[in-house]
Amino acid sequence: MVTPPRASTHGAEQRGVVGPPLLPEVGVVALVQERFDSTWMSRHQVLVRLARWFHVVWMNPALEWRQVLRDRPWRGEQVRPPRSGGLVALDPPPWLPIFYQPLWLGRATEAARLRRARKELFRRGADRIALHTWRPKFRPALDRIDYDSCIYHIIDDYSYSDTRLPMPVNERELIELADAVIVHSPGLLERKGGINPRTYQIPNGVDFSTAEAKQSEPLDLKGVPRPRIGYCGWLKKQLDWDLLQSLAERHPDWSFVFVGAITPFHAELPEVLERLDRLPNVHLLGAKQSHELLQYPGHFDVCMMPYRMTAYTNCIYPLKLHEYLATGTPIVGTPIRTLRDFEQTVALAEGVDAWSEQIRRILEQRPEDEEVVSRRVDLARAHDWDAITQRVARVIAGSLGPEVSERFDSIAAQTSSAAPSGIHAPRESP
Repeated sequence: MVTPPRASTHGAEQRGVVGPPLLPEVGVVALVQERFDSTWMSRHQVLVRLARWFHVVWMNPALEWRQVLRDRPWRGEQVRPPRSGGLVALDPPPWLPIFYQPLWLGRATEAARLRRARKELFRRGADRIALHTWRPKFRPALDRIDYDSCIYHIIDDYSYSDTRLPMPVNERELIELADAVIVHSPGLLERKGGINPRTYQIPNGVDFSTAEAKQSEPLDLKGVPRPRIGYCGWLKKQLDWDLLQSLAERHPDWSFVFVGAITPFHAELPEVLERLDRLPNVHLLGAKQSHELLQYPGHFDVCMMPYRMTAYTNCIYPLKLHEYLATGTPIVGTPIRTLRDFEQTVALAEGVDAWSEQIRRILEQRPEDEEVVSRRVDLARAHDWDAITQRVARVIAGSLGPEVSERFDSIAAQTSSAAPSGIHAPRESP
């Protein structure tokens, strides 16, 4: 069934993003790892806004055939979502599940699911189809469906390894075959940018209007003494927990605040966090909904990005970077590759002594010069998701040939002053 994107009920209509796409002849099949109604990530932010330009089908993942037999999903007719703009989330029917054996059957059902997505785009008036792949696992899709262009959108080093590993065959093939490749970070560009000459670096963004707005102080933060040294986001093994414990022990007069859920499958973290939580100046405030996380950084004295220095973190582009900057709050981070490009705005430190010194220097300089604060906010404003997504849309249009590219540029020039001010993640997101 086709389900309406939940973002359309969270301010989208008021912000002018609901309505037919500006280039309705273009359709995008978005191959993503998760369902649309999962926690909002960068692909949600991009694909919802991309529907301002093109028709977009977000293909929800299919169930494995055993799950279908066990869960017996609903077998209703396709539902046409009201006022959904150019995006729909397409549920695969239960009669087209994932089969691993025999291979021919798995390939046949995958091809049928892709054809349903393309048919939905044709039905909506699109006659130029772009595959927008977000993981190397979707490499086989290029052999299962007819399309006009393929874009491979890389947001991570999918080995997740602390050490650099050889690139998997399927990812190298996808990069080579794609009509355009988008990478988020300079580390990914250095790692994977030399394979396909049509590779573009487009960074992560921020819902600027929400992140920049002055948020009321959350209730669970009111009792935390200042100065507050804070982190918002997933609590994960890529953070330098030894550094954080050393900082908290060395500076008992500073409050260290952590807001966010524990990343699943990082089994070692509960023990690490339990040890950290024993310190009286450490405050673990727990998991929050997506929109709630933005309420905290503006009430910290220093925001932290305390990553371990690894091959994996060398390739990341932290979503929280521009969320922090939008509040104007000073930031200290580990000198991973992405943050080195922001060293004029983000204080970089490696090791407990350097971190102590950078945080102390910031605290001693309060209140900060307004011009310094404004530079942070202006940098975040330049990375608003609307502007970031327009760059993605331009790459997709360019991959479809000069006629579509020229039409895109003409429409973009006419509508730039009327661009939407932003789309928020739905408040009901986990």
